[in-house]
Amino acid sequence: MGVRLLERATHHVTLTPAGAAFLVELLNGRLNVGIGRAALAPSGVASHLFRLDCPEFCLYEDTADSVHAAG
Repeated sequence: MGVRLLERATHHVTLTPAGAAFLVELLNGRLNVGIGRAALAPSGVASHLFRLDCPEFCLYEDTADSVHAAG
């Protein structure tokens, strides 16, 4: 998906509409979050990859094959 979840300024952080929807789904238990290397995921398994090294916190939804290619 690659959408922004947060809007940042020097002294201010707000959720974007996508960030608010993500937070609601997370709090309602509709998202499963796993920590680990994407390269270790079995091939053919659909994955959600949370990248914390982006300039903004990003959520990428992709297949495991594409995640492997991304590193």
